[in-house]
Amino acid sequence: MSFENDFVKFDFNTDTLYVNIYIKKAQPTEVEWNTFIEYFKNFYLACDQLNQKIILYYDLKNVGILEKAQYDEWLELFKNFEEISLKCLICSAILTTYQPLAMMINTLLVFHKNTKPVKVFSDKEESIKFIEENKEIHIIDLDTK
Repeated sequence: MSFENDFVKFDFNTDTLYVNIYIKKAQPTEVEWNTFIEYFKNFYLACDQLNQKIILYYDLKNVGILEKAQYDEWLELFKNFEEISLKCLICSAILTTYQPLAMMINTLLVFHKNTKPVKVFSDKEESIKFIEENKEIHIIDLDTK
């Protein structure tokens, strides 16, 4: 499964379970944002229907500061899909080299109850290590059930 517009490239690899969300430019247009959000909602619902396990990997190196309403909409999406996250999401890693964005995301994460591990990184290797550790824990949990 994949999706792409001028703002974001989204693809899912069933072998690695990675959902790669690569931001291509600093600011989305309203249409680009709304199209991406709608696609993501449909993808998440499909994961629920298929009982598909996923790892969200966000590459936000190119993104600027989004509008507050966009952050709110993103958080609301996960709040509304909390049951799906519990069922399907293994973990999330966010890669950014823009320190103000990392601070903003970390602040939002403090106030948002996360159902699965999520962490912000400035180093890709560290983010991959975090994912692999959480993926391994998840596989062990599945084996013991």
